[in-house]
Amino acid sequence: MRKRLKAGIIGTGWSANNIAKAINWLKNVELEGVCNHKITTAVKFGEIYDIPFVTDDYKHLIERKCIDFVIVSLPHALHCEVTLAALESDKHVLVEKPLATNLADGNKMVNLAKEKGLNLGIYYQNRFNESTIKAKEIIDAGILGILMQANISVFLKRDPPYYKDNSWRGTWKLEGGSALINQAVHEIDLLMYLLGDIERVTGFYGTRFQNIETEDTACAAFKFQNGVFGTLQCTTAVKTPFPPTINIFGTEGAIQIQKSLVKHIKADGKSQTFKNLDFNLRDIKTAAHKSIISDFVTSIIEHKAPAVPGKEGLKALEFILGIYKSKGKSVVKL
Repeated sequence: MRKRLKAGIIGTGWSANNIAKAINWLKNVELEGVCNHKITTAVKFGEIYDIPFVTDDYKHLIERKCIDFVIVSLPHALHCEVTLAALESDKHVLVEKPLATNLADGNKMVNLAKEKGLNLGIYYQNRFNESTIKAKEIIDAGILGILMQANISVFLKRDPPYYKDNSWRGTWKLEGGSALINQAVHEIDLLMYLLGDIERVTGFYGTRFQNIETEDTACAAFKFQNGVFGTLQCTTAVKTPFPPTINIFGTEGAIQIQKSLVKHIKADGKSQTFKNLDFNLRDIKTAAHKSIISDFVTSIIEHKAPAVPGKEGLKALEFILGIYKSKGKSVVKL
């Protein structure tokens, strides 16, 4: 296996730009191809990031023998089709969140990758934030005592053009949900990464402001397998957004995570804040993107599993689908 791999990116949206920027910073990978269903968009993207092969058909991209892996950055409902095709073409795949819009598709992706002996990764880059790493150190060391409760708060602003300019967003068919499966999914993944699997969930969701089919607000209550209780609040319709926040409470202290920052509140009331002062928010995002891509490339070169394998994407997906299923009327066992 070459020490410098070639990647193809399928999709050219908001996230794809962050991915392309990160790849151009790395020494062990280069962008070989890009695909968008609109060839003019693909050409423009290729010119910006100096990508030699451009196409409007993803099949042409995954057929290229020089490409070692592809990154799928498409409307959620297309993840399964494109990922399966890439795996069948013997390409490793790193797929944007969510893994899929239903568990059947997600399991197909995971199972085919295992059958083919290929790496399938899920793009949960926030696991690589220094705040996440520090929080995990504190929790795993037992410093918080007996873990009691946790909370996720995701209050964001998405203006109408966010949905209007991308017709797949806000639809059940292509996005598969909104505030939960697209925005809060990152914090859901992080909480499960830190505290373990969730046993059961119930929740409410609805559309109160945005002109979309899917939810712009949701809340949930849930229980982890280890006994910890949790709650979630999220919306994309507030004009005074707050940083997405995770709070975890134990008998001997608590931690609060906000992107680049983790605050440790001790039992005596004193607190300590850990923050990487060298980065602004944009730099932190780039660093996380670089870290997850570099890890995936290394996993291919060294013939090992990536730090965030595709099967991890099934966990947050199952949890979110549980909220959709419960509709505030039942408790769903996961």
